Amino acid sequence: MRINSPICSRVEGTLHDWLLHEDWFFDLGQFSRKNPSATYAQRCRGKRLHIKAGYVWDGGSIPPGLWGLFLGNEQTFPCAYCTHDGVYDGELLSRLEADELLLDILQAEGAFWIQRKVIYRAVRDWGDFLAWNHHTKESILKAREFVSLIPLHPVYT
Repeated sequence: MRINSPICSRVEGTLHDWLLHEDWFFDLGQFSRKNPSATYAQRCRGKRLHIKAGYVWDGGSIPPGLWGLFLGNEQTFPCAYCTHDGVYDGELLSRLEADELLLDILQAEGAFWIQRKVIYRAVRDWGDFLAWNHHTKESILKAREFVSLIPLHPVYT
């Protein structure tokens, strides 16, 4: 599967923040792995993630001391990090589903097996402590101004 990278740049004056310059869409039903969990597959099937221009996220949150290893740097996999952070920030999927989505996109972006496993394990082990548990009703609503799930095919009533 080929993924078009979001058009983004580092936010001047910040250490980790990245800014999306134009609206970006990603079809969530494009599973790379052979066996996604049933709930993840059901929640994502037929959905498109829309992230609006102006959305800011913190890249991959990989400490600079680890960049020289096999993980790459904080923006090696822009689609995976932008999508994961958008879904996390807006709580559009459960934490587990968002982390599975990250795993799929990492694979589609060409991350090696060990890169995928280490990054996935890090978000599973630390994502609640470093991000998810700090969400407030206000922060979720603010994120949803930029991030939404829309049906791939309109439903007519």
